Amino acid sequence: MHLSILHTTWPPTSPVRATSITLPWDAVAAHVSHRDVSGDTFRSALRNAGCSLECIELPPLTCLDAETFERETDDAYMRLQIAERVGAPLAIIASAHEGEAGFEMTVDALTRLTALAERMDVRLVVRNACGSALEQPAALHELLRRIHSPDLAICVDALEFAQALVNPADAALSFSQYTAAVCLPARPVPNLRVTATAIRTTLTTLAEEDFTGPVIVEAREAAEFQAQFQDLLKPD
Repeated sequence: MHLSILHTTWPPTSPVRATSITLPWDAVAAHVSHRDVSGDTFRSALRNAGCSLECIELPPLTCLDAETFERETDDAYMRLQIAERVGAPLAIIASAHEGEAGFEMTVDALTRLTALAERMDVRLVVRNACGSALEQPAALHELLRRIHSPDLAICVDALEFAQALVNPADAALSFSQYTAAVCLPARPVPNLRVTATAIRTTLTTLAEEDFTGPVIVEAREAAEFQAQFQDLLKPD
């Protein structure tokens, strides 16, 4: 596993501390226009900085009606195409839906998007979110069972699981064969009972499961994370 730094903009306002970077959709969209749909200029800028864009965080799914569902799914597909063009192998998406209806809508949307991703050089990765229909491991396992595609994976967000009263290390173990990315903090979050030991335990669990993907850390915490946990981050 290796470090992937989450920057909010590109070029970043903080030093680049890892060759792998993660960007939110808005930061990517700012560099891809009707004049450069291919994203060639953006990819050149990344190469010149010695970086590779490994993950793009797409906007979450929110639709709960048929008309919005079609529009939102089409928008997500367009973003997957852009992710492929700029060379990002992972596109991370979460759901803002709640309850049973929200879960069914999420399954429908991700079923369609996964089928589209299967024809592309990009993998769709679902991130757990507290308060959504996908906050608990059981819901994510059911999602994987229903869609059943090697092109659909999980992004384990430690803080979101902790907020949902789920042990992040247990979740990492539960999804070991499906995990494509992990989001971790660099420092303890006492109100969520996330200690430095808990962060290290999660990383150790990932290492023991031979996880080879990116560990996503916010840019402002990158230096601290590397100082504390570099011994567990090994080049793939």
